[in-house]
Amino acid sequence: MRNFTMFKITLTIALLSLFTLSESQTNIAPNAIAAHSGGGATIYGPQNYNDLINIGGSTTPWGWVSSNGWIEYTWPSPITTNEVVLYPADRPLTSGTLEYWNGSGYTFIMNTGSGVNTVPLSLTFPPVTTTKIRINNVAGSNPNHTEILVYQAILAANNATVLSVDSPAAFCEGTRNIMATIANHGTNIITSVLVNWTLNGTPQIPVAYTDTLDTLQGSGPNSALVFLGSNLFGSGVTDEIVVWTSLPNGVADGYPGDDTVTALVQPSLSGNFTIDPLGSGGFNYLTISDAIDDLNSFGVCGPVHFDVAAGTYSEQMTLGEINGASASNTITFAADSAGVIVEYGPSSTADNWVLNLNKTQWVTIDGFTFQHSSGGSSSYRALCLMDGGS
Repeated sequence: MRNFTMFKITLTIALLSLFTLSESQTNIAPNAIAAHSGGGATIYGPQNYNDLINIGGSTTPWGWVSSNGWIEYTWPSPITTNEVVLYPADRPLTSGTLEYWNGSGYTFIMNTGSGVNTVPLSLTFPPVTTTKIRINNVAGSNPNHTEILVYQAILAANNATVLSVDSPAAFCEGTRNIMATIANHGTNIITSVLVNWTLNGTPQIPVAYTDTLDTLQGSGPNSALVFLGSNLFGSGVTDEIVVWTSLPNGVADGYPGDDTVTALVQPSLSGNFTIDPLGSGGFNYLTISDAIDDLNSFGVCGPVHFDVAAGTYSEQMTLGEINGASASNTITFAADSAGVIVEYGPSSTADNWVLNLNKTQWVTIDGFTFQHSSGGSSSYRALCLMDGGS
């Protein structure tokens, strides 16, 4: 950001914790048959994704799939799930899509986002009933995972949930409305629910929602967009919005584990900025990575131009799909005439690039020199990676 004691007993406990983890939900992945489109076999095959042997870290056993392939679980009978957790090893995926089988084809659930070495990546979504779940278009350098968990959804009679904080998103500074989507994940129709929220930890006035939310299998609307209030959002300031539901149909929620969503929002970028390690002020970034972090996180709401001070920057440039970027909202990195060098020494397949563009469009990088630094490994010498139509 800107200037901003017995082995057998131990093993049994570990297996049980894998099988019944996360808000008392049950991991049903071991009941499925695991497959992938190609890549690791035998000791690196798909059976490692759901074998309950290794979770977390970067050591084997793990399974790996070829770049832009798929990983699939198939159950012998329908299951209902609302959470998938990926445990990357040392080659995390950079993007992908989570999908479920609808009986005749695959249906999109959500984008996975980008993983981080050995850090669990949790994907939560409205419950789906299916016999197959897959992660498709798995981008990255032959991504590997020690375990991929799938949790059985808990269906309570009265269960309201917050799906997302929808507004503000990709917005310029100023006063903006705050809106969230709530839904019914229970087996009873909901006719009233309280929507609570805080802004930077300060409680706000709750909203009483009194329209009807049908069940997941019902024919009526199951979710609704709710206006919570408004706030003056300032440039370069990150605000935390927490939204949660309570008292569906006037009673305690049957499963509070899916009630709450937290969003960090900041106005999108627009205008002219500098990147200068010796610079200062609200419109200067000390590193190129700091500027890219804000682009990837908050997007743009107008044309953005970065004047980059001369010098050598020992870092990677890793750009993803930038929200708001378009033919009119372009992003330019312009090097000082004295020269800008970006250098990095990759040491494994997990970081084998100096410049990485993943689904990145409408970006111009002008006058830069990219090179490998003296560090790193001679086995990993990629300068630029381009994925996803960049």
